[in-house]
Amino acid sequence: MAKKPVALVTGAGRGMGAASARELHSRGYDLVLNSPTENCEALARELGGHAVRGSLAEAADVKRMVDATVARFGALDAIVMSNGHAPWSSESTTAYDPDFKGPLLEIPDEDWVAGFNLMLMSTIRLLRLATPHMEARGGGSVVLISSFA
Repeated sequence: MAKKPVALVTGAGRGMGAASARELHSRGYDLVLNSPTENCEALARELGGHAVRGSLAEAADVKRMVDATVARFGALDAIVMSNGHAPWSSESTTAYDPDFKGPLLEIPDEDWVAGFNLMLMSTIRLLRLATPHMEARGGGSVVLISSFA
């Protein structure tokens, strides 16, 4: 059983996810960090945590994150889920361009659906898997941070 509280932080490769991981580390948490890039691995090394690369959009990756957390630390006490989605698909030339100022009404339906699936369905999947582990310890904390920008 874990001696320190255990947190899973998604989107930990940069931004609010990485900042949340650093804050939890300063408060004594054992960490499992996730992002689709190698950035979470570098931060895990820096903070003495464990990295699980993967996408919140993939149900199998979400399961792997929770399973890895419980396998490594024997518990899960907190989740910081930091995710976002650009309002244009990754195939668009304007995708993930923070300077793009395109018309909101021209965003195609498939991009809205992709964002909805990433931000809502990934949350449901993660909480469905993680909640029993938190309940087994008498409760837990969940922080949801999202952006469609």
